[in-house]
Amino acid sequence: MRLLLLLITLIGSVLAQAQSVLDKADALLLDNQPSVAISLLDSVLNNSSVVTLRQQVNIKKAEALIAAQEYNQASVLLKTVREENPSGLVSAELHMTEGMLALYEGRNEQAEEKLLQADKLFEQLDALNSLAAAKSVATLGLVYYNGGKISQAEEQLLMALRIRSKLLPENHELIAASYNDLGLVYSGTDPDKALTYYEKALPIYTTLHGKNHSKIAINYTNTGVLYQNLELYGDAINNLETALTIWNTLPQSSARKAFVLYQLGYTYQRMNNGKTAESYLKQSLAEYKKSYGENHPDIANVLNVLGNLKKSSDQYDTALVIFHQALKSNLKNFNSSLVKDVPVNTDYYNGNYLLYSLMFKAQTFEARHFGKTLKFSDLEAALQHLNVCDTLIDKLRQQSNREADKITLGIVANEVYADGVRIASHMSEVAFTERKKYREQAFYFAEKSKSAVLLEAISDVNAKSFAGIPTALLETEQQLKASISLCTQKLSQKPNEEEENYLRETLFLNITILNLTPPLLLFQNYKNS
Repeated sequence: MRLLLLLITLIGSVLAQAQSVLDKADALLLDNQPSVAISLLDSVLNNSSVVTLRQQVNIKKAEALIAAQEYNQASVLLKTVREENPSGLVSAELHMTEGMLALYEGRNEQAEEKLLQADKLFEQLDALNSLAAAKSVATLGLVYYNGGKISQAEEQLLMALRIRSKLLPENHELIAASYNDLGLVYSGTDPDKALTYYEKALPIYTTLHGKNHSKIAINYTNTGVLYQNLELYGDAINNLETALTIWNTLPQSSARKAFVLYQLGYTYQRMNNGKTAESYLKQSLAEYKKSYGENHPDIANVLNVLGNLKKSSDQYDTALVIFHQALKSNLKNFNSSLVKDVPVNTDYYNGNYLLYSLMFKAQTFEARHFGKTLKFSDLEAALQHLNVCDTLIDKLRQQSNREADKITLGIVANEVYADGVRIASHMSEVAFTERKKYREQAFYFAEKSKSAVLLEAISDVNAKSFAGIPTALLETEQQLKASISLCTQKLSQKPNEEEENYLRETLFLNITILNLTPPLLLFQNYKNS
């Protein structure tokens, strides 16, 4: 009997210590320290023989790996836990973490499915009012937000806040996290509510972390960007400058500091204060280069704004050089020093920034033609860049998995096609030869514009409404698109050469399969087999 009591005591002690480690890991994740959390959890795994405990720790480690953007490792770990057939709350937490991984990998439908399963398990276990359930509900809210389902996102995030408010003190980190999530959701639909929630989060973070902490800087940055979108530029600048002051006190903050400097530059540009805008944008470039070197998509983004600043003051030659630099910083194999050269192989890091660079460069060539040179060669260069834009738009459509990205791409595509019609039409009128060719180009861009509108209308219809297409085939398409989206996302972070080569090979393979076997063709093959 004594031996049994001793054994029970020892197991209880081990479980208590493990729970303490799990709580510490949660705190580290809330403080954006996933690598420290992973080390802590590994120390428990190395000394744990209790199956349920090991499963819980592995699930928490997978969450930390997701936070560290180590998605492949997280996937392997979760698969290991899944193969052990966990039950009870462990199974619910496994579903939740699998849903979290799917969200960050761009697999929105799979994320929603997993999180709904997790919520159902929490309900069956009478654990809907637990912190774990609140995390699942909040993650589902972000899934809905990511898919453009704003009202459903709001409902889930408010529910998560209600659960947390019942279980935690008002100044808890998770309460602030809920406020931040709601601020994010409302930022596009109700800026006043968004500001209210950001303002609620701020004193909590200040109480917990003091005035100089990354979360406080991020809060001020989010608030500043929101004010910027509302064209309340004075308030935007005050918040962004406060964020900048905090980043200046923190070590290893170059990229985040660069983002704030960029937002300040962009705000002053919108205020038509070109001199101050240029100063901040150049500081942003310098900070980004400290973190990334000469080539990175974030550098291309800053150069795009700086180029437009020069274009707006009629400094066309300088603007063209800057847009050309933006192309080179965002492409793997494009090193031409000739401004009129157009990239042929678009092995890009961020396709959206590349599209903007190409379009802005084309518009600058056109502006230089009418505002300075009247050279036909400027119009030719503009049209060549728009043709590359056209090819890139088709490519990006295949990679867009978020509703917001599709809407933005549609807006930019319409601008590209309108530019193409205008420039090609003018060229057909002033050209000495090949007028028919330019008329055909104008007609082509006009037809692409019409087809883009039609495609946007069709894309609003859920693919499952097409009668008779097996669900398995539609899921295959979604998985391919999710994989393409994830590869694109990782490439935009400019990985090391080995990982980049792997991502590009995976991207090429998935796009090839998607092009060869779209759902309707898949179904045709399925019926004929």
